[in-house]
Amino acid sequence: MKVLVVSSKYHPEYSGSGLRAHRTYVRLRQKFGIDFEVICSGTKSSNPERYELDGAPVERIVSRRVRNLNRKLASTPLRRFSNAALTHIEARNVRNKLTQTSFDVIHTFGYSPATAAAIKWSRDHQVPLILELVNLMTTPYQYLPGTRYFTNHDLGKNSVIVAISKSLGEMCKSHGLTENVWVRPNPVDTTRFSIPTDNARITARQKISSVSNDDILIVYVAKYLTQKNHSFLIDVLAELPDQYKLVLAGPPLTDRDLVP
Repeated sequence: MKVLVVSSKYHPEYSGSGLRAHRTYVRLRQKFGIDFEVICSGTKSSNPERYELDGAPVERIVSRRVRNLNRKLASTPLRRFSNAALTHIEARNVRNKLTQTSFDVIHTFGYSPATAAAIKWSRDHQVPLILELVNLMTTPYQYLPGTRYFTNHDLGKNSVIVAISKSLGEMCKSHGLTENVWVRPNPVDTTRFSIPTDNARITARQKISSVSNDDILIVYVAKYLTQKNHSFLIDVLAELPDQYKLVLAGPPLTDRDLVP
């Protein structure tokens, strides 16, 4: 069996879901002989590239020329149209790649031109689909710009939907998808992530803040994207007693990011 993994981004560009998928399929290859290859989009990198990672072929399919143009139009009214053009062009390139690739199952992570093209391909060609929902969204369906009312995806047949949170599972239910939806929170490696000792906790608190030992410190680590919802924590903090403190940490957006 061969699985085509399609992700919005992939290592070495950081992607929690992509990294987890890679480690999972490396284990499946070693234990059961399941082969896999990867197609991905990218956010930080605008360079198309083919490379190998732990013996698995990976191809990043992005349009450098159109992305450069899209960045130049970032502060103009044309940005919406350039975004749509970029999505369609990269999705077309992914479809061209799919016609040259042999596989038995498609497994998608995230939301990007690559994943939208792969999902539509799986539905059009009756290829089994594993659709993993890892981001906050209002619909499990992924449509290219301008095609929402002209495209009909059937996600209820020949597919499995993995929702990494209860809210995503409820969202699928609101779209009539229940029988093939598996609500499975992200696993935690307890050998690396566990409750710290008091000394370790105090040392860490002193490194990142000047709060007192009596304060309750909330730390949120995430890139400064709108979808990460930092503003919600700030609103909550305003309703809490004064001893609650908040630290927001993470990388800022760059000119290569295509999302606000």
